Amino acid sequence: MILDTQEIYFYTQKGKIFAAFIFSFTFFMLWLTPCIYFFKEGSIIEGFSVAILPLAFGVSSLLVFKMLIDVKPYLTLTKETLIIKHPLKRAIHLKWQDIEKYEMWKANLTHSIDIYLADKGEYKGLHKQLFVRNRFMKRLQIDDISPIIKANFTLGLIKRKDRPKLLKELDWRTFRTKEEELIREKEKNRQLYGEEIADRFSPKKLFDQKKEEVVQLEQYSQINRKYILKITAISFIITVGISFFLYQTEGDNFYNESMPIMIVWFILYPIARIIYDIAGGFKLSFKIKESATPHLEKLELIIHVFILYILSFIVIPVGAVYLLVRAVVRRLLKQ
Repeated sequence: MILDTQEIYFYTQKGKIFAAFIFSFTFFMLWLTPCIYFFKEGSIIEGFSVAILPLAFGVSSLLVFKMLIDVKPYLTLTKETLIIKHPLKRAIHLKWQDIEKYEMWKANLTHSIDIYLADKGEYKGLHKQLFVRNRFMKRLQIDDISPIIKANFTLGLIKRKDRPKLLKELDWRTFRTKEEELIREKEKNRQLYGEEIADRFSPKKLFDQKKEEVVQLEQYSQINRKYILKITAISFIITVGISFFLYQTEGDNFYNESMPIMIVWFILYPIARIIYDIAGGFKLSFKIKESATPHLEKLELIIHVFILYILSFIVIPVGAVYLLVRAVVRRLLKQ
């Protein structure tokens, strides 16, 4: 039951922050060692060049540590306001009646939520310039883009078990008195700009946005004829690429020494890929695609070539055992 008179607190996920601290501190120590070595050896230029990295990771470690020891709630929902208190920033107080819409998006595999606000003086510090690509400007016939007021918070920092409750509370407290207004605005946008643009820019409840994402993930995760042909083609391309490299180094010995292994890899990769995708690869790939981040796309390439292809003989049995154990555990939890 949702009670808008109740004050509710949502806290950060300390496990994820602790992992980030360990990662940052480890790299700080790793880069600090060569930095000290260069200074001791009298290589001042090399020392200062390398010092940038331990300095960056040191500052990052301090900031993450501050987040780790912060015991205050990240989000506080009161009867009148939404309070966002990031451990590294000043608290932001947003009145429910001033929130116009939410927009959920991904960055570096983490969900964030933008909050669009009514243009009022008390939110002067949140002014941002809305950027729209030229093709959208022409299509919408917009000549001047007015400034908008926007705040945001990282949904990925909230404890996983609390996220569904948070989305319901935000929808309820923001839109329960604005249902008819949302319908009218969407209909107006549909008449002016068409169905596609109306769906893109009209305000949506967070629950509906999450539901759309789940549907898209289900469509993306289908194992069908097109998917089988795709992973077989990828296996063929990787096999040809590695075989060409090996042939250049081994010569005619390639046919007797490496070619049988390449044939085995060609057969095993699609099997390993299917197991990996079912185990979580579909979800990870979908997140990377939605994030549209180049370095993450390179990470996915590394996963496919150096893990799923070369180590397919390990991935297949380990992945199969994992899927079996996961299925048993889920069945026991349901019972």
